[in-house]
Amino acid sequence: MVPRPKAAKRRRTPITSQARPSSGVQGLESSLQDEKAGSPSGDPESLTSKSERLKGNRLIRRFHTLSKQLAQLRSQPQSPSTVNQIALIEEEIRSLGGIERYQRASLNGQKASKGGESTAKWFGEELREHFGQERSVNLLDVGCLRPSRHYLRPWIRLRAIDLNPTPMTSQPLAHSPNGPVVVEKADLLSMEWPKRADEKFHALGLSLVVNFVGDAEERGFMLSRSRLFLRPPSPSPPNVAKSLFSPTSTSPTSDSLPPSLICIVLPAPCVLNSRYLDAERLEQMMRHLGFTLDRWKVSRGKAGEKKGKGGSGLAYYIFSWRNWGSGWERLVAREDSVREKRLPAVKFPKKQLFPGPGKNNFTIVL
Repeated sequence: MVPRPKAAKRRRTPITSQARPSSGVQGLESSLQDEKAGSPSGDPESLTSKSERLKGNRLIRRFHTLSKQLAQLRSQPQSPSTVNQIALIEEEIRSLGGIERYQRASLNGQKASKGGESTAKWFGEELREHFGQERSVNLLDVGCLRPSRHYLRPWIRLRAIDLNPTPMTSQPLAHSPNGPVVVEKADLLSMEWPKRADEKFHALGLSLVVNFVGDAEERGFMLSRSRLFLRPPSPSPPNVAKSLFSPTSTSPTSDSLPPSLICIVLPAPCVLNSRYLDAERLEQMMRHLGFTLDRWKVSRGKAGEKKGKGGSGLAYYIFSWRNWGSGWERLVAREDSVREKRLPAVKFPKKQLFPGPGKNNFTIVL
């Protein structure tokens, strides 16, 4: 049995479901926890009258829940009932202040004084230990609200992207040692990936990004597609993946470095209190894609927060891309097909693993 984590640890063996803590702070709504008596209802109409009371983390959680519901409804046939539900959710999002208010709340939560930069600090330290500081490291920070000072280092070449950058972060940051840094408007699920090896990234950050994607299959697609942005593990891709990699994208470079890294951060309830996902299954998915778990930790919520199942902290994972892995057939087919055409999830479908009351429905389909 793996003991409850208290600090970041090096490990080479899988995390088992026995390591799942049984208590903590109430889970985030972005983890899609079933709504209970006394909690906000999933009906958008029931929340509209309370919208003025939502702020901070509650606003962020509600926005995540509404975004998930919206994505699910938009993927369904557009019947009059579905169209009406979409309109109700869009109206509530507007009543909450829209994406602008959500981003202000998120930026406030990212302040170092509130622990919001813990991911960048932790991942930045791992980058320094893993790659050293003698050569530059290309880092893609996905879902970046504001470039972290921990990434603004002389040896880090940072590219930051977000679905909806704020006007403030869309302006160059003059204090970056490697020149101006702006948060670009881009979507990892659809943006063009770098074709040359020297343009690919040594590391990719997905901090509270995967859980924000409203569709479980899209979450798996994001994890698989991330490989197109990273330095590959060898210059010889499997035959099925060659259409995605030109010779210049896999050719050896002069700055031979350790394997590429990906950092994934999820609300703790996504892996500690879900019916469909735990840390072991997440690791199995990443291993299927060719990644090895290098480092992990689980943080707890702040003292004084309301207690509940699953915790309100965060689960942090760093994986290294050490072999080409599998799943390339599905990725190639997805890149070549119309976005609306769904592919069957063969390897990791939605499967209930931990039945019981009080759990959430967060999952990843791969």
